[in-house]
Amino acid sequence: FEGEGLAPQVVTQSESTLDAIAALPGGESLLPTDAQAARKVEEWRRRINDLLLPDGKMAVLGNDRAGVESMLRVMDKSIVGPFLAGDYSIADISAAPFIQRLESEFGLPDDCEMLRAWWIAVSSREAVAQTVQGSWWWWW
Repeated sequence: FEGEGLAPQVVTQSESTLDAIAALPGGESLLPTDAQAARKVEEWRRRINDLLLPDGKMAVLGNDRAGVESMLRVMDKSIVGPFLAGDYSIADISAAPFIQRLESEFGLPDDCEMLRAWWIAVSSREAVAQTVQGSWWWWW
């Protein structure tokens, strides 16, 4: 709530929600303090939302997997490891639902070893495992 007797602020964008969570006490561990690492996290978030999301939508709704498979290969080559930007961050949290849907629907390309290792590391985290959805067709 925004204060006593006031309605809560509704946040509909997942990236804004992640920023709000990271701003909470204890959430700062999701944001790197090192400037270079912080840039990597922001780069990953843009890549996920501006490139992976539309390509994933085309794969699921338009039956065109070429773009998303190409994007997954770019991601694979860019993973610092063990997580997207090195340490677990909001970049991983942002990517997890989309990769889960793509992995569930199509599988990950065989040549994306870093992406597979990342998905195993992320999906084995209890907080991520609790959010995995069995039905997600409406999310694109």
